[in-house]
Amino acid sequence: MKRCKIFAAVFVVLFFTGCAFGADAEKRPQVVLEPGSFNFGKVSKSEGSKTKVFKLYNKGNADLIITNIRVSCSCVTASLKAGRNRSPYFGIAGANPGWQAVIKPQASGELEVVADLVHPSMGTGRVIRDIFVASNDPAYPEIALRTELDIID
Repeated sequence: MKRCKIFAAVFVVLFFTGCAFGADAEKRPQVVLEPGSFNFGKVSKSEGSKTKVFKLYNKGNADLIITNIRVSCSCVTASLKAGRNRSPYFGIAGANPGWQAVIKPQASGELEVVADLVHPSMGTGRVIRDIFVASNDPAYPEIALRTELDIID
């Protein structure tokens, strides 16, 4: 019985001092990209280009700092709108050194991806392109999203 009272007293002290249940949890950003992939379906080169906007969330409790955005092919570009600021459109080389965008905790940005259907690397048939986003999220320092197109002519 005495052990039970001691345990209860220790639990109450820890709980009310913020040492239990992660009250002093590490402050960190948490990057989430939705959707994580997208299939444009059947598209014609005569459409010129296809655009898709992805939501980039910071589900964490510290600022999410995006430090680079790059793509897997020069036929695709990506731009981030965070708050009132829009980045340039980035290609294979990605962002210039020192570039960054900040997404506050529990806020989001918009990642616009543009596929150039008339680019020489866009043949016919199934085409898969990846977009990579680097950030200060310690769990996922780089996330990728995949786009797919079925080019019919």
